[in-house]
Amino acid sequence: MEKLNYHYQDAWRYTTTATCQSPIDVVADKLVDGPAMAIDWSGLTISPLLKKEQVIGDQFFCHGKLVIDGQTVELVRFHIHDGFEHLWDGQSGAAELHLVFKRADGGTLVLAVFLDENPQAEAIFKPILDGTAAKVDLTTFLPKNKKQ
Repeated sequence: MEKLNYHYQDAWRYTTTATCQSPIDVVADKLVDGPAMAIDWSGLTISPLLKKEQVIGDQFFCHGKLVIDGQTVELVRFHIHDGFEHLWDGQSGAAELHLVFKRADGGTLVLAVFLDENPQAEAIFKPILDGTAAKVDLTTFLPKNKKQ
């Protein structure tokens, strides 16, 4: 995964007009309960896949949709951080996947998924990372239990 780390963060400004950037540290003791969001990711299944190398790192273009509280967002691409971009109680982990969606108003929504080390990870990710995978099963990346 070339370039997708904070050493190259200055280049990120060329890809967005956002004024607030990562990383954030999620502190579990400061989280408060609120109304649950209705999330339907049944539109994230098997998709054609196209790897493109970009200044911000390898990007993997694909298709799918996510519905959050009745609003549909369209999947554009994903990328993978080697190690968490964000922290959980100050701790990092193996990798963080970002699924990048386009909102109806033209904005961007990013769904971050923390990835644990897994003995099957090489078999899953090697063809994706080396650009030989023609399609991807997006459900492979999603938590089986959405409540965790």
